[in-house]
Amino acid sequence: IAKSGDSLLIGGSQSTLYTLKNRKVNTVIIQKEQKEIQFIKIDPITHDIYFSEKANLFKLEKGFRHQLIINDALVHDAWFGVGRWIWFLTINEIIGYRDGKIAYNSFAIGKVGNRFNSVVEIDSSFAWLGSNNGLYSFHIEDFEKPVCRFEYAGDTNELFKIGINDIVRTKDDRIWMASRGGGLIVKEKGRIIVLKKEDGLISNTIKCLEQAGDSSVWVGTGRGLNKVYVRNGKYFFETYTTADGIVGSEISDMVYSKDTLYVLCKNGLSVFLPDRVNKRIPAPLIHLEKVTILGHDTLLSDEYELE
Repeated sequence: IAKSGDSLLIGGSQSTLYTLKNRKVNTVIIQKEQKEIQFIKIDPITHDIYFSEKANLFKLEKGFRHQLIINDALVHDAWFGVGRWIWFLTINEIIGYRDGKIAYNSFAIGKVGNRFNSVVEIDSSFAWLGSNNGLYSFHIEDFEKPVCRFEYAGDTNELFKIGINDIVRTKDDRIWMASRGGGLIVKEKGRIIVLKKEDGLISNTIKCLEQAGDSSVWVGTGRGLNKVYVRNGKYFFETYTTADGIVGSEISDMVYSKDTLYVLCKNGLSVFLPDRVNKRIPAPLIHLEKVTILGHDTLLSDEYELE
């Protein structure tokens, strides 16, 4: 799912692209082959649409004319850099595309079986990459040749060895990482925070993230939806499920636009208006640290007998 102006683009099965505008859905068949669209990204300058079917990447121009860009490479994410560079994340490599051709290929990166899932650009020459083997950094040292360098963050911090499904950056410069079973990992200035079910998450396995208009983040899981926000350095959670109107519990993608969250589930799309739903904020855990009886400190116990 991706946003294009006032419309949403949704990739479906059987080579179908759905457009949603003003609550009306249009269907466009863009290929004769019956294949599932697995990735959509829109160039913010030209508004060209890039999408992948199985192991082929296409560019969709105005009038829905498409051309093959890359074959035999399953693309999962992309970002648009300076100098008209477009960087595509495939299963285990980075492909740089410029001036209508492939101008860079990193080839296999990381361990055997590594797969890149998502990217967040920090500046024109640096990005964080989320993979099923953890977190990588990507440095562009020379745009003309080009010369690029990778570093595996798991070598310096065990937390970053956890598989990462999605990664976003909010306006306050926090980096949020959706992990596979390890909760929500937040990289702040000077520290790393791990948020789990006991803190208020609906699940420790997170499938996708979407930043809201402020510095909060929407967290999509296989059991529903959380909104996580920070106040005075503390993290707070709101929880939403099918009981709040979401069409399904297993969330695969999200787009936030104009105070509306579009939630893509396995069995449909929800147009979710959070401000119209009563917020269910989990009660904080209570930990007893001290018991005093008749002015005397007492050992903690499950029960007491009083005379």
